[in-house]
Amino acid sequence: MKAIPSKLAKPLALCAFTLWALLPAVPLKAANEVINWSGQYINDSSTAANLNVGTATTITGGQIWAYRDNVAKSPTSHYDTAAASAKFYGVIQITSGSGTTGSPTFRVNNGVDFDVLRLQTQSSAGDTPSVQLRGMLFWKKEDFLGGYSAAPALSLDSLSNFTSNISFIQGNAEARFAVQSNGQWYLSQASFAKSTGASGGAGDLFVLDNLGTSLWAEWDLDSATAPLNPVPLSFDIAASSLGDITAVGLYFSSEITGGGRRSAFEFSTMQVTAIPEARSTVLTGTGAALGLGWLLLRRKPGVR
Repeated sequence: MKAIPSKLAKPLALCAFTLWALLPAVPLKAANEVINWSGQYINDSSTAANLNVGTATTITGGQIWAYRDNVAKSPTSHYDTAAASAKFYGVIQITSGSGTTGSPTFRVNNGVDFDVLRLQTQSSAGDTPSVQLRGMLFWKKEDFLGGYSAAPALSLDSLSNFTSNISFIQGNAEARFAVQSNGQWYLSQASFAKSTGASGGAGDLFVLDNLGTSLWAEWDLDSATAPLNPVPLSFDIAASSLGDITAVGLYFSSEITGGGRRSAFEFSTMQVTAIPEARSTVLTGTGAALGLGWLLLRRKPGVR
């Protein structure tokens, strides 16, 4: 076999090195599923598993089961805590014009094909003012799927999406997606809204895709927030500016007027995909590797 002429060695080496260095960067341009709460979670014959909401705090006009990001609100018994995305956190609030909170129920119901997460309360007979159920349930990065519970950092772009099946509501319902970035919570401008009568309503798919063009607003929330802040009026923050996503969730609200009526919100799926920010790191590393290759070639005897 003939030797490669020295004048061709450098271009060929650089070409081969460039192709090799760029290959690891290609697969990272893809959305990765980080949350998938769906399927069967009740792990025995129980009809339901109660959420671990803790003790309620009295607020003006009702009660709040405070925001906690260190103690999960997901059930601790009759529930498969090892299943995908089983652990979730949150905050729940109930208020009414009369100050009564009815008989609240927060649980995961055992379904035939899939379980559902039901949040509801019922106003007292003769209680004519409205009763409102509000809150948010969320999943932390430490429990993300696909190996994304640690590094790399995650962001939202045109390949990211949020999906939730709102399987049952009763009252005037609203839902929005939520993300936590650098310690701050944000609510999506995109929302689900539907009203039903006393008998409730069928489910609907709430989807937010192509997050590269979505808008968000800051929503202040921590363990001292009581009552919950209202939904922002202005949404002017681009998803592209929300880097290092550390939690994702679903904001919900349901309000109904009249005595002896339920205000309910239920969903059967919560799925989220996000993008690793490591793409830029890989490309930066590729440039550094090419630079190093160039230096090595310059130092190789016989190559000028």
